[in-house]
Amino acid sequence: MSGHGGARPGAGRPNGSHNMLTLEVRELALQHGPTALKNLVTLSQKAKSESVKLAAIREILDRAYGRPPQAMEIMNRTPEECPSDEELAIAIVTALEEGAAEVGASGLAGLLNSQEH
Repeated sequence: MSGHGGARPGAGRPNGSHNMLTLEVRELALQHGPTALKNLVTLSQKAKSESVKLAAIREILDRAYGRPPQAMEIMNRTPEECPSDEELAIAIVTALEEGAAEVGASGLAGLLNSQEH
């Protein structure tokens, strides 16, 4: 066998490096960036459609400040406040018996909360 083909240690482009096309596209985009930003500002001020204005404003703000973080709801419950395995099993069986083919997280949570009151 001559050793051709297959993966070889050290072969290929290093991790994190860009290919030439990526660099060319980036350079082209950087050249048009100021004009594109001016067009976004114009759209945000003069577009007839409110949705176009809003989209342009959002794009400008995302580039200036970064996208806002996604909101997450975190429930802080003590172990005593959490339902037991038996209570969870009963809630699941009850939901299935009521004809719920699929019980989503919010559906199960709603069912558990309704049983607590």
